[in-house]
Amino acid sequence: MEERAIAGLTMDAATLTFRCRCQTLRGTILDSSAGAATRCVCYCSDCQRFLRHLGHEALLDECGGTDLLQTTPRRVRLDAGAEQIRCLQLTEGGVLRWFTACCRTPIANTPASAGAPFAALFLSNLEVSDPARLEASLGPVRHRIYGRMARGTPPAGTHPGASLRHILRTVRLLLQWRLMGHARPSPFFDDRRQPVAPIERVYVEA
Repeated sequence: MEERAIAGLTMDAATLTFRCRCQTLRGTILDSSAGAATRCVCYCSDCQRFLRHLGHEALLDECGGTDLLQTTPRRVRLDAGAEQIRCLQLTEGGVLRWFTACCRTPIANTPASAGAPFAALFLSNLEVSDPARLEASLGPVRHRIYGRMARGTPPAGTHPGASLRHILRTVRLLLQWRLMGHARPSPFFDDRRQPVAPIERVYVEA
């Protein structure tokens, strides 16, 4: 099995299931429809460092991009293996980057604060034989960002940084999700709003 094919996918009314490479952790994205989530590819150096640190650099695309689904913690449910969740930070006060202890599969990026209703899930954890079916549920990639950090020349339309269109959409969705109370429940923070795993601070060279 090639390294990109590391998780299972089931589609039913925009519901996706996922699992880590060794299948210990399994979970469900409860609503992945285009109106409830944003699909983007990030070429930033921190995302590249994260996967390299985990030993999964092969999950990056040919330009060093990471395919992400930006949604809310409330839409992410861990069905088994939640005890395997770990997290780290690459920079002081930076985002929390979640992965599994069992096989070091990247799971998601979240803000360091439990109050922010945001989670960016790694689509490299979703295996699908027909990419058209995946796109039918998630919609196409809406944004390609931080292209200045890409390897070589990224696809046309890639913004060198964070595009204004992406920022405005994210802010609008965050406000909407906050009003809807989508920060909780979260598989990444407990009832005291603390991370479910100790934060490991790792400083990895670019």
